[in-house]
Amino acid sequence: MKTCCVSILIAIATILCAPAQALNIVYLSPCKQTTQCTYWTQVQAHMQKAANDLHVNLSILYDQHDDNFREQIAKMRQIEAMSPKPDYVIFTPLPGLISYKTLVKLESLKIPSLMISGEIPPNEVDSYKKPREKFKYWLGHIFGNNVQAGRRLMEALQTPQNESDTYSDTYSDTYVVALAGSKQHSESENRIAGLKQVVAAGNTHLQQIIPTDWTETDGFYKTTKLLTRFPNTNVIWTAGHRIAKGSASAIEALGRQSNISIGTVNFTPQTFAALQAGELHVVVGGHSVTGALGLVLLFDHANKRDFAEIDNGVQFPLDFGLITRDKLDETLLHFKAWRRQDFSSLSVFLNLQRTKHYFNVFPPKED
Repeated sequence: MKTCCVSILIAIATILCAPAQALNIVYLSPCKQTTQCTYWTQVQAHMQKAANDLHVNLSILYDQHDDNFREQIAKMRQIEAMSPKPDYVIFTPLPGLISYKTLVKLESLKIPSLMISGEIPPNEVDSYKKPREKFKYWLGHIFGNNVQAGRRLMEALQTPQNESDTYSDTYSDTYVVALAGSKQHSESENRIAGLKQVVAAGNTHLQQIIPTDWTETDGFYKTTKLLTRFPNTNVIWTAGHRIAKGSASAIEALGRQSNISIGTVNFTPQTFAALQAGELHVVVGGHSVTGALGLVLLFDHANKRDFAEIDNGVQFPLDFGLITRDKLDETLLHFKAWRRQDFSSLSVFLNLQRTKHYFNVFPPKED
């Protein structure tokens, strides 16, 4: 009864308090509409749910080609031709100062923007400065804390997750090989930094870090090579879910499933299924919700509730969640509760009892 009354009050508040004209927000997707971009598909699904709950018009501009970073800049011509212009633009930072040029254009158009999900490459941070410093229309940045992700993943891989995990019995210490992503992606670089923090602190022997192109094929090929070179390996740390799938296939082909543990990043249907099947042991993720939480921030900003003042900041790193094989069902159900979450209940503007915005990769506990 209590939950029902709260829902009714939120619905009434939404109608009474919503702007006379719905907000128009454009999201610059980094993948093609016809491509199954597993992670980005989830990002957009969460964003669409939030947009529906907040009565926001969300438009998505897709890439025309795979892995062509410069398309983000090309989309600025589409934005410039729009009439009326969008109220806000949301996008993910891309390497090579691509997103710097995007910000320059948005600044000239006087369109406020928000970065989500990814991080600015460490060697480019000085060029960008912080939101609202160099670019006053760049309002903020909400992203997954990739250093924490790499660290937490390695910490969990050092400990068996089930009685059937025999790798720690075979070797007294952890012998790990790491498959990173592309060298031009800050996500991979920062995840590796987190991994190295754990290595420096304990009995983890880091045998080699090798970059990949993030694909299953490269993951398979390089895992096979690494296990030939380092046969005592008992842990494989991977920077992304497609790499991990290739690694799992390589381990199966070599007959090494019983004494090697694999961990990776990204909550996806594929990684959940791999956990269930025992192909993966640990997965960290949940940052696919950054876009949806960002929509809440922009909705409130449009209604004179600026998150810079409310939350005392403009950059919001979210710690990754952790799912292990032995606690899969419980944790997975909690994460999937985002599908039922009413994002309007997270708005400070629509809920007077809220004094801060919600920043977490898992939704609030249900009543």
